[in-house]
Amino acid sequence: MIERGKYQSMTMVNWNGFFARTFDIDTLVTTLSGGNGAGKSTTMASFITALIPDQSLLHFRNTTEAGSSQASRDKGLYGKLQPGTCYSALDVVNSRNQRVLFVVKLQQVAGRDKKVDIKPFIIQGLPSSVKPTDILIEAVSDNHARVRQINEVKESVSTMEGVHFKAFNSIVDYHAQMFEFGVLPKKLRNSSDRSKFYRLIEASLYGGISSAITRSLRDYLLPQNGGVKKAFQDMESALRENRLTLEAIKTTQADRDLFKHLITESTNYVAADYMRHANERRNKLETTMKLRGELFGSRQTLIAQNELLNKVQQELTLLVENESGLEQDHQAAQDHLLLVQNALRQQEKIERYQEDLEELNERLEEQMMVVEEVSERKLAAEEQATFAEEEVDSLKTQLADYQQALDVQQTRALQYQQAIQALEKARNLLENESLNQDAQLKR
Repeated sequence: MIERGKYQSMTMVNWNGFFARTFDIDTLVTTLSGGNGAGKSTTMASFITALIPDQSLLHFRNTTEAGSSQASRDKGLYGKLQPGTCYSALDVVNSRNQRVLFVVKLQQVAGRDKKVDIKPFIIQGLPSSVKPTDILIEAVSDNHARVRQINEVKESVSTMEGVHFKAFNSIVDYHAQMFEFGVLPKKLRNSSDRSKFYRLIEASLYGGISSAITRSLRDYLLPQNGGVKKAFQDMESALRENRLTLEAIKTTQADRDLFKHLITESTNYVAADYMRHANERRNKLETTMKLRGELFGSRQTLIAQNELLNKVQQELTLLVENESGLEQDHQAAQDHLLLVQNALRQQEKIERYQEDLEELNERLEEQMMVVEEVSERKLAAEEQATFAEEEVDSLKTQLADYQQALDVQQTRALQYQQAIQALEKARNLLENESLNQDAQLKR
């Protein structure tokens, strides 16, 4: 037989105010705390939806001032969801250490009726290292993610070894599976059982249980039996008497604690006042002794300062006497210093003149070397000039010969031209075409 299962966590995906949030559930008591509008009612609505996915019962209302406006008052489950696919998941571990994830997929249906499409399913055998959000959400990037569809969830689960996915077509089958795994305390066979169980859970959402709900829960959890009813009545009367007795004990205990507190505070006040006066007297004595010690110390310091003043005056007299002698020595030292400085300046001038003389000698030697080099170049230039003059005379002689030969050639050319002209005149006079230059040359 499987004992009662234990809730590990509840996961909300794409609800108002929660895109992907997992709440850990304690084994004993889990408390939700937060300001108005923080999402306490939405969290309880997600928990109830995962337990009882029956839209005919899920009529939520806002109970906080932040959600009390007319626009957000009667939206029920529809108004607590974001557009698109939403999930509410309960992570349960039973007595056999079987991990089962009971999930309800919800999606708003477009229309004026504000209905919600609800599909329950379970995931069995999921490893403990895998979080519900790893199955229901796919990371697109480092800062973005998207909600998976139910078929994508099924495909993601099918890749894991030993993990089973099962969807339900009816709420009865879903609750039967919950009862088998120890999540529900009793089988919910029909809508009446679901309604009573919903009222039991709803009481924790809206605070307090009315007498009508108490009777209906008593009828639901316990069959009709007169003996049991009488036992309950006796228990209620005993509890009432115990409550009255406990309140009387608390009142007496409060009075006793108050009297004890007053006595303790009075004793503490007297002791504190005595200690305050004693501390003040001790502080005054310590201050007086401290001032007396400072007075004696000041007197001794004054005596020591007077003795020191006398010593300083004697030393001052000696210093005044020594000052005149030191001034004379200082004047003689200054005169000697001036003589030494003049001698040093003269010595520096002599050294500087010697350096200039050496530099001038070096320059004179360089000039002499330059003069010798120029003389050598002059002799070479004169030799070249003589050779050039001889060449010029030779060229003049050759040029005169060439000019004479050119004159002879020019004379011959002139004679040749005159002969040609005479030949041309003779041919014209004789009208003989046979007279030409070639014939004459053959003759």
